[in-house]
Amino acid sequence: MADLTVRERDIFTLVKAEGLTYEYTAELPGLTKSSVQTYFERAERKIEESKNGSLFLVS
Repeated sequence: MADLTVRERDIFTLVKAEGLTYEYTAELPGLTKSSVQTYFERAERKIEESKNGSLFLVS
């Protein structure tokens, strides 16, 4: 998660780990639902790319 911006990491944590909805997550920093969804999808993509690029990951 080191490649994520602070906002991407915060949004990802709130949605994925805390289980909050996009709507509720958007209210906290005053973002739109679509912005939260964009940050979340960007974070997921970066995490997936990081996993795929890791030499030490075994599935």
